Amino acid sequence: HALGIVPPAGRQEIALGTNIPVVYHGGPVMRNVTVHTIFWAPNGYGFAGAPSPSSLGYEPLLQRFLADSAHDSGSTSNVFSVLGQFGDGSSQGSYNVGYSVAGDSIDDTNPYPAAGHECASASGVATCVTDLQLEHEVDRVIQAHAPNARGLGNVWIVYLPPDVDTCLAPGSCGSNAFGGYHSAFDLGHGTTIYANIPDPLIETTIPQGSDPQGNPDAESAADVTAHELVEAITDPIGDGWMDPNGNEVGDKCENGPGRGAPLGFAPDGSPYNQLINGSRYLVQTMWSNAQSGCVQRSGARTSALP
Repeated sequence: HALGIVPPAGRQEIALGTNIPVVYHGGPVMRNVTVHTIFWAPNGYGFAGAPSPSSLGYEPLLQRFLADSAHDSGSTSNVFSVLGQFGDGSSQGSYNVGYSVAGDSIDDTNPYPAAGHECASASGVATCVTDLQLEHEVDRVIQAHAPNARGLGNVWIVYLPPDVDTCLAPGSCGSNAFGGYHSAFDLGHGTTIYANIPDPLIETTIPQGSDPQGNPDAESAADVTAHELVEAITDPIGDGWMDPNGNEVGDKCENGPGRGAPLGFAPDGSPYNQLINGSRYLVQTMWSNAQSGCVQRSGARTSALP
């Protein structure tokens, strides 16, 4: 059910076949996408604040990353520019993403399911929500706040705090098996595209050195966010763009060198490979059929359909 699964932080797939192109499987891609964020943290739970006076907290940094990415829509200067080459039968792809912190971000304080109805965390985290429970919460939030924001023009990204695990199946959880995924559901109100991104701290402590914004935890989540957003747009319901092994545009470039050449270094010495709306980020590369490899940016606008 989950698509574009990111492996746990610090772990690598052993073979992704990065020399194999992704091919089109006949389904739709997304264009003119509005991103919505749900920070689901009931009373007693919360996201980490800023680790230093010069950095942002977990939630504000992720909001800024998405706002910066939306600001630079249509440019060829960052990883989202690969979207232009992945179209469908109707037209070419498009890097056109909208996001407003004021209008598209929701702090969700609805309680988690009762303890007796939660999943069993593979790592013993006390609170754990299943994929289906998360889907129902996304559906509830949309009905309450934006009932028309469904379909292939909207992506809903759910962030969970660091003391909450989430599982796809028994023993397959955010604390041991994945760092995030995207998928789709229809619970009676229409097709809904969403992504589930648990806090990286349930897997491991992210070391400094890869955090040009000064917040390793949030920047690791921003990296996963870019991965899942690109893949949701290019393969929203599982019949878009992927290689013969099922690896999507982000999957093929998530490991190994994976980030290309630094554009420079932040004051703390951390490298960055993206300048998005003038902000420094370190984000994995994305697959380009046009360049037959993983790229930091691309000016290509088409990729052949079979």
